[in-house]
Amino acid sequence: MAIIKTIVMNSLLLISILCSDAVVAGREAPINNEVSDKSNGDYSSNWSGAVLNAPPSGTTFTSVSAEFSVPTPGVADNEAGSSAAWVGIDGNTYQNAILQTGIDLSVNADGSASFDAWYEWYPAYAYDFSDISINAGDNVSLSVVSTSPNSGIATIENLTNGQKASQILTAPDSSSTLGGQNAEWIVEDYEVGSSLVTLDNFGIVTFTNASAGLSNGTSVGIDSADVINMIQNESGQESEGTTPGDDRIKLGY
Repeated sequence: MAIIKTIVMNSLLLISILCSDAVVAGREAPINNEVSDKSNGDYSSNWSGAVLNAPPSGTTFTSVSAEFSVPTPGVADNEAGSSAAWVGIDGNTYQNAILQTGIDLSVNADGSASFDAWYEWYPAYAYDFSDISINAGDNVSLSVVSTSPNSGIATIENLTNGQKASQILTAPDSSSTLGGQNAEWIVEDYEVGSSLVTLDNFGIVTFTNASAGLSNGTSVGIDSADVINMIQNESGQESEGTTPGDDRIKLGY
């Protein structure tokens, strides 16, 4: 049985983690902002989750997929907030591009929640899927597939209501092609206007059936992935967790 990676957070403890579609207004690229002054483990100010930082010798990552049950986000410190749960290719050690797709989990100060499904080829903007609805408690499947270094497909399927959305993407410019060097399963505090949004209490996100496809036609799990912990305050509070299992990682606020 796979070991479940568990990450606990509270108010003092944070971890990591075309045409008709609407651009996600003001949203910045989700590059991992690594915190360099930590000697124990991998830390970030905006990512929490699992990352495979190199494919097996002679291969590249060509797909990343997972499923999760959409949590009900809550307010943190009585403020509206947001977070994003996504899968992606590249963007950690290889930062020229990211092909990714995910769900934004947002909450207003009054506790009302909303959800948006989106896709992105960084450094271009993220776009919302217009033909899929997401609600708390839905089981969703996320996948990105690289068909070449400059083309790919992002797909989100709501396994609860049967809706499915898919988008073909191309690299926004010649310097933003994929390297296939990273595979990621992330909960993120993303940026708007060059600043991180207020992180909501996203509850529990458990990525299951997580796998990364390789250019030789095989696939790998995430048991050997690096775990990235999110840390966001000057006093240096941090969190701890165990190694992810073969096909799952559990992230909690």
